[in-house]
Amino acid sequence: MKQFFTIFVKNRVYANIMVLFAVVCGFWALKYLPRETFPDIRMDTIRVTVFWPGADPAEVEEAISCKIEEAIEGVEGIKNYHTLSNEHFCIANIEILEGFDIDKVKDEVRTAVDTITTFPPDAERPVVEEFLIRVQALLLAVTCPDLSTAALQDYAKQVKDELIALPSISQVKLVQRDREIIIEVSEERLREYGITFEQVAMVIKANSLNAPGGTIRTEGEHIRLRTLGRNYTSEDFAGIVVLSRPEGYHITLDRI
Repeated sequence: MKQFFTIFVKNRVYANIMVLFAVVCGFWALKYLPRETFPDIRMDTIRVTVFWPGADPAEVEEAISCKIEEAIEGVEGIKNYHTLSNEHFCIANIEILEGFDIDKVKDEVRTAVDTITTFPPDAERPVVEEFLIRVQALLLAVTCPDLSTAALQDYAKQVKDELIALPSISQVKLVQRDREIIIEVSEERLREYGITFEQVAMVIKANSLNAPGGTIRTEGEHIRLRTLGRNYTSEDFAGIVVLSRPEGYHITLDRI
C-alpha cells in the first residue's frame, strides 16, 4: 500500500489522471442517479382501511377491528400494529420489522384480511396499502364569489378529476369545508307553541341519529339491527315533528 502511494507522490501526472478519471466517472454516473423533486417518504407501515357507513365506533370495533387484528396475528414480519375504530370506518396501522420486504408483507396482510368472511354485509371492501408521507408539490385554490359553496365544491371535484387524469400527476387531494345546515328558530313561534329552545334541540338530536337496534340471534348466525335516522338535507330536518297537539295535528320544524 505504501508503494502505491509513493508512485503517485513521485509521479504527479498519474495522480492528476486518476483525479480526472474519478471526476469523469462521477459526472457519468450522475446522469443515471435517481432524482425526485418531491420524493415519497416510506415509513415501513401498512394501512388497512374499511368503511362501514352508518356504524358507530363500538360496532366498528366489534365487527371489523377485532377481526382484522385476529387475521393478521400470524403474518410474519409484523413488528407492531394498532387499530382505530371511528364512526363509519376502521383504520389499522401495521408497522413492519426491519429487513422484511414491505411489498411481500403487504400481500400477506391483504390475503389474511381477504379471508375474513364475517364482515358486515354493508361494509365496503378493505383497502390495503403502504403508508407513505407525500410531500405537497402544489397548492391550488379554487374561488368564485358568484358560486354557492355547494356549486364551488362540485366544480373543485371536476378540477380534481381533470388533474388526476394527467400522466404526470399521481395524487390529488381535495380539501374543503364540511357542509353544514343552520337551523334558525323564531322566539315568537316558540312562545306561541309553548316550547323552549332546549326542547327543540333535543327533538332534532333524537330524530337525526343512527342508533343500534340490538341483535337477533338465529341458528348459525347473528343479525345486527340498526335504525338509520340521520338527516342530511334541509328537507329532512324540515319534516321533523317538534310538537304533537291533542287535536291530532303536528307542529313540524319548518313552522318554527
